[in-house]
Amino acid sequence: MASFTGAIYHDQFFCIVRRQLRELSFHEALLQPFKPFSPRLWALIFSVLGLVGMMMTWSNTKEKTTLFDMLPQMPSAFIKGWHGFATGEIKQVVVDGSGSWLTQFMVGFTKTVMIAGYTSITVALLVKQQGTEVSSFREAVDARFRFCVNSNMIGALAASYPEIAPYVIGVNKLEILDSIDQGLCEAAIMDADQWRNERLWEQTHHCDTKARLPDVVLTVPNAIVVRDDLAQVLSWAVRTEMEEGTYPAIKGEALLNYTAGLCNEASTTSRKESLGINDLGAPLFLLLIVAFISLLVDRIGLYLGKKEKRLKEALDDDRSGSVSTNEVVKGITRRRVKVERQVGLQQAKAGTTTETTMETTANSHADAEGVRFHDPHGLASV
Repeated sequence: MASFTGAIYHDQFFCIVRRQLRELSFHEALLQPFKPFSPRLWALIFSVLGLVGMMMTWSNTKEKTTLFDMLPQMPSAFIKGWHGFATGEIKQVVVDGSGSWLTQFMVGFTKTVMIAGYTSITVALLVKQQGTEVSSFREAVDARFRFCVNSNMIGALAASYPEIAPYVIGVNKLEILDSIDQGLCEAAIMDADQWRNERLWEQTHHCDTKARLPDVVLTVPNAIVVRDDLAQVLSWAVRTEMEEGTYPAIKGEALLNYTAGLCNEASTTSRKESLGINDLGAPLFLLLIVAFISLLVDRIGLYLGKKEKRLKEALDDDRSGSVSTNEVVKGITRRRVKVERQVGLQQAKAGTTTETTMETTANSHADAEGVRFHDPHGLASV
């Protein structure tokens, strides 16, 4: 049985995917301003600021009131708290005590920290544009990508990543990248040397259309096959040469001499030179949508306010400006009487209509009988 020396070098295998730059859809563009923070963080931010707005509005009331008395003002006070995220303070509240000043300071401090984090992530999202569908091998696995690999590597990959075994497709080593173009798979797994060879001698097709993901998928050691009696000696010699840096020097010289016309490796992201509507138009669209909804809410509030005013005027018998419980009961009684009167009139009208219909029907039957049996010329006996 043959033996092996110690490893001379290691082949590193990477995942190669299609490189495709695409514009954001309208839905994705609307969600773009919210990407820097997770949904749970956004919910916490708006909840905390809303509660702070309600508490400051309540503490700002001049007369002593209960929480129940403040309920009508709570929605506007909650939204007033959101304003602190943009301005760093709760507006339209009088800050005249140490407690109020401390709360306003913490609102401003929170806003500063949040805006700093938001800005740092937003700049990265705006300046860089994702050039591949996935940015890591794990994302490709989670997306159920099919992987084209050298047939000899199927066993090693299945052993290291059992979850991708059903999605690994074995092809000829020289046809791995072409298999992606043919739609046989969405990604390829190949070693760094082969990926370099595919980009030699100005073969720019794969340079422009594919990109290597940064994480190493698999590392495979390479050794020399030797007789059993020479294994120990050659292993010692190989290790000595490796420690002295002989192999890296030879590899560097080979790369220098035999990689002419090597095209530059494309990145999984690209830097944007200018920003378009899909990049910064979302806040404008959101502003328009919120303004329209706010207009509807205000108009509905105005309509309900007018209805409330008319109802108070109808119930306020003594014109005191306030409606008592007794006046509410009287109003309900008047309404019930009015409804009962209308129902009675409708029933009476319906009864009159029924009698008229029955009389008309009876007359029609009588006329029909008269026509049937009236025979002045005796024709019926013929």
